[in-house]
Amino acid sequence: MNPLRVAAAALVLVSVSEVAATELIAEQIDRIAPLVATGEVQQLGGPEPASEIVAGLAGRWFTLNNTIRDWELEDRASRESLARSIDRLCADDWENIATYSVTDPDRIHIDQRSPTGVDHGSFDLVAVDGGRMFSTVLEDDYILSIYGLEDAPQDQQQKALAEMKAALQGGQEIWLPGADVMVIRTAAEIEVWGRCPE
Repeated sequence: MNPLRVAAAALVLVSVSEVAATELIAEQIDRIAPLVATGEVQQLGGPEPASEIVAGLAGRWFTLNNTIRDWELEDRASRESLARSIDRLCADDWENIATYSVTDPDRIHIDQRSPTGVDHGSFDLVAVDGGRMFSTVLEDDYILSIYGLEDAPQDQQQKALAEMKAALQGGQEIWLPGADVMVIRTAAEIEVWGRCPE
């Protein structure tokens, strides 16, 4: 058997699977983009019990915020842009690698790191009342380290802690309207994320 043919066949299979994964995400975006654009996220669908939402979150995710904003339904240019985003944002050298791990049926850990392992803000989300509303769990020491205030005066630390806790107080609602797309709504914004192909 010719090793070059085997390598070429393997490369074709990888390329085909990447195209298929991109198209699966594109089809999901075609369905949700109009609802996200109008803010009608209640109509996105997907599981409602927290345990089902959490079970579907494990894996590596990348932001789709710019993609959704510029998305044109069933548009070739939009799909090509999505493919480039996946290549760039799911690469092992991307500046912020976001990985979700299930820690309990109602709890998920989000680990955000640089390619060299520097923590960019890791935290837990815990379901509130068993539905799609989640609260963010951050320890005070961790919040202070994010701001570089570990050795700051007490009043400055308390101000930073109060600001962060106020920002997190409203919680966030999570929708999984498809296997590879997640929508998060907070009081301030709607974010859309895609699952990196494996």
